[in-house]
Amino acid sequence: MGLAAAQRRSEIADLTTKDLTRLDSGLLVRIRHSKTDQTGKGDVIGVPLGKHPETCPVLAVEDWLEASGRRIGDGHPLFSRVFNQARVSTTKISDRSIARIVQARAAAAGITGKEYSQVFGTESWISGHSLRAGHATSAAEAGLDPMTIARTTRHRRLDSLARYVRPASAVEDSTAGQIGL
Repeated sequence: MGLAAAQRRSEIADLTTKDLTRLDSGLLVRIRHSKTDQTGKGDVIGVPLGKHPETCPVLAVEDWLEASGRRIGDGHPLFSRVFNQARVSTTKISDRSIARIVQARAAAAGITGKEYSQVFGTESWISGHSLRAGHATSAAEAGLDPMTIARTTRHRRLDSLARYVRPASAVEDSTAGQIGL
């Protein structure tokens, strides 16, 4: 969900089941508050059904709702802590927990980002921020128009969006390869 909706971890943590609307084509997700929403007007993001059931964010949310005993619109936090792999808490998950989950899932999938962490001198390239930046990077690599990406990521300025597009294809994107060297 966080990757599909290009959400900040605080936005994911703040979601409730009242923030979701199920459509035949996917989900509408209401973001009530965000870091850059100074007026508090909120925003709505569309999350379409995925092409593959194993990576579909809509099916994953529906599976989670079923497993947690929640329903769209019942007012519970959408995501909360799970104790001993069985009992689901009634309080929302913390944004820091989201970061730890992203790091753990990336490690389990063998994704380390070591090539980037070495370049940028960081301990790990994977963080809770990876969901939002990963969406922007993947969309840019797919050749999507920056304005279209910015509408989903809710970036007001394209220079801000450009900082989110990680250098996964820095060599391929370099204009040096296009100037006949």
